[in-house]
Amino acid sequence: MLQSVLIKVADQWPKLLHDGNPEAYTRKALINQHISWRRRVRKELPSADPPEDGHSHDDSTVDRIVLRQALARLTPRQRAVIVLRFYEDLPNARPPSC
Repeated sequence: MLQSVLIKVADQWPKLLHDGNPEAYTRKALINQHISWRRRVRKELPSADPPEDGHSHDDSTVDRIVLRQALARLTPRQRAVIVLRFYEDLPNARPPSC
């Protein structure tokens, strides 16, 4: 919370030094941020047990993880080629050399 307020104060710092009271502005910003964060707090309680209807690690999840890891090993140019070939619905086989 403090970090986000200090970012806001830093943005206003020249104006605060010239026309205002930086300490009062910072205090008011902290109060407003605290109130804002309290409104966003969900009424959830932490639990050591996962919910019963949680997602399972089925084959599609494993496939997606493996695919992401394989794509991460490619260079940006290679990833672009793969994506473009997918969107153009081109076959997976490599085209013959010219």
